[in-house]
Amino acid sequence: MKVRDVMRRDLTSIPATMKIGRVIELLERMRISELIITDSNFKVKGIVTDGIILKAALPRYFSYLDTTAYLPDLNEFARGLKELSEREIGEIMIEDIYVIYEDTKVLDLVEVMIGRRLKILPVVDKEGKLVGIVDRPSMFKKALEYDESEE
Repeated sequence: MKVRDVMRRDLTSIPATMKIGRVIELLERMRISELIITDSNFKVKGIVTDGIILKAALPRYFSYLDTTAYLPDLNEFARGLKELSEREIGEIMIEDIYVIYEDTKVLDLVEVMIGRRLKILPVVDKEGKLVGIVDRPSMFKKALEYDESEE
């Protein structure tokens, strides 16, 4: 079984120039926690997650997490998000991300996702263009449906 057999093809990718406020709207409307960032040729440039946005909105909080010396309040969180909302997502996205090719064996996919503790993995074709994504629930579902005798 290959990655193309377990990936989701219902893609939504965004450009690095999209405003963070718009990205937040998309995440909420689509009920997802991450989006893949691509260029105009659909080559993967990065990823943004709700956690990355949270860290960007409250940078001091995450630098003090090891202590109880600093606890944010709702006003600070709201101010941070409002300030962040007009910036471009490319400013905070993670650029150095793993991708996997659609013709990779699923066993290799599982090894990468579990070994690297990844929740989502962009799937690319031979030209490096985004063709799908694999997330943990998709991987779990396919594992439940797997039948050795079909190989």
